[in-house]
Formats: sequence, C-alpha cells, structure tokens
Amino acid sequence: MKKDKTGGSMFPNKKTFPDADYPDFKHEETQDDGLTILDYFAAKAMQSIVGSDQTMLEMKDIAATNSVSKESVVAHFAYEQAATMLAEKRKREAA
Repeated sequence: MKKDKTGGSMFPNKKTFPDADYPDFKHEETQDDGLTILDYFAAKAMQSIVGSDQTMLEMKDIAATNSVSKESVVAHFAYEQAATMLAEKRKREAA
C-alpha cells in the first residue's frame, strides 16, 4: 500500500508469526490492509453530505445536470474532501 496516495492504513494491525526454522522465535509483521486514511476521511465526509437535506438536493441537481447518479456525485465529493483533508494533514505534519 502506498502511503503517499492514501495516507496508509487507518487501522494497521500487527500479527505475530512463528519462525519456520526457529519455533521458539516469533516475529511481528504489520499488515496494512483494509481501510486507508483516505477511505476513512471519505466516509466521514460522506456522512456529513448525506446528513444534510440541502446538500443532498444540491447533489441531486449536480447529478441531473451531468447525467450521472446522485450516489456517484456524493462519492466524488466525499473523496475530493478526503483528499483535501489528507493534504492538509501532510502540511501540518511537515511543519
């Protein structure tokens, strides 16, 4: 998983595995699977979008104007907001 595009795993997990050659020795591996920070931010943004009747009316109008589904418009705007949030997070971490 590329941290530069997605921010990395939102909930990385460590798993302990026995070593095949040395059964008493165990090593840990971090697995970056599942939800990314970008996905997490998008889910939060989507909650805000669908929670507002006014915003959903605007999404419906945008969808009709562009001949696409309302759901695809919501997803697009949620990920756009998430990408902006991730970019701001990177700026703050670099400062």
